[in-house]
Amino acid sequence: MKIQTCAILDIDFKPCSYSDSLRESLLRMGQGFPIRVKLTDGVYHCIDGHKRLSAISDILKKAPDHTLKNIKIVVVNNARTPSGTAKNHH
Repeated sequence: MKIQTCAILDIDFKPCSYSDSLRESLLRMGQGFPIRVKLTDGVYHCIDGHKRLSAISDILKKAPDHTLKNIKIVVVNNARTPSGTAKNHH
């Protein structure tokens, strides 16, 4: 499992609501866990991390140069990658 970075604009995700504690945690400690994505036809599709991406997107609207602009991702396209049991349940 290789962790990479990319811009949030390169990730297809469904914006959703998130808690204030998630936003505050991201501001205080940064992105602790990579977003799980699947690469299809050159596009990263979010598998796990929609809330984190939504919070990061809102943070970047107010502070475009924040360190969160470099999104940590892990591409999970093969059978050796752990299943949904490895999801982050923030």
